[in-house]
Amino acid sequence: MHTPKINAIIKCFKFGMEQNVTMNGTKQARSATQKGKIKRWGRLTWKKFGEAFEPLDFMAGFILFEPEALLYEATECFDAGAYTATALVCRAALESAFYGYTTRTYSDLGALSYNGPVTLDGKERQVEYDELSRAVKTKVRFGRKQSIAIRRIQEDGNFAAHLGYRRTKELKRSGDEMKKLYEAFKGQNVSDRIRQRAYRKVEKETRSWITYREALRNLRDTSSILLVIARTIRTDYYRVVPWARTLRKG
Repeated sequence: MHTPKINAIIKCFKFGMEQNVTMNGTKQARSATQKGKIKRWGRLTWKKFGEAFEPLDFMAGFILFEPEALLYEATECFDAGAYTATALVCRAALESAFYGYTTRTYSDLGALSYNGPVTLDGKERQVEYDELSRAVKTKVRFGRKQSIAIRRIQEDGNFAAHLGYRRTKELKRSGDEMKKLYEAFKGQNVSDRIRQRAYRKVEKETRSWITYREALRNLRDTSSILLVIARTIRTDYYRVVPWARTLRKG
């Protein structure tokens, strides 16, 4: 038996899942919630990533160890229906990948070294997502869609990390928009159909949760971005350690 508090939390979670399906969901989201018909898109994403990453693992595995593990966690979160957690972990995976790529390098002997950012007095300093993503984009050739996804995944992760504040802010904005519409319609000869359409538009634009579709898109884009970085690491590795190419062939 659950306590009243736990029951309230479960009820809130179920409400959020219903919002994903009924307000912001897609046909995929609806089909995913049917009994016995859940397709493991997370597991499938992980399988495809693993197949593409395997030939790159020798060069990129040490640099992208943490983001690879985080991507696996994100796929597990998605298949469990934890879409908000998926968004949060996808953001963490990219930030970890950006940090690893910009601070870990190979020497001409093939040894991996760490060169973290420091302050003016020589102390190690923490760098955030924005600075890391800018640095990576100067060295890695991302496509236009991937560049947009990098920013979107950050925003979705921030939304998930600060869900209470962001959701309250969205609901307040939605309420203010509804009041404006009410005042605009008051005393006007406007049909109920037009009123309902206007109110539904505001409701649809109100972001109250991370949806199934958003989480799946972030998951797939995170996988794609990590693979682009891994391929760049392979190119960098063979440029710095050219003799390793012959060794691998042998």
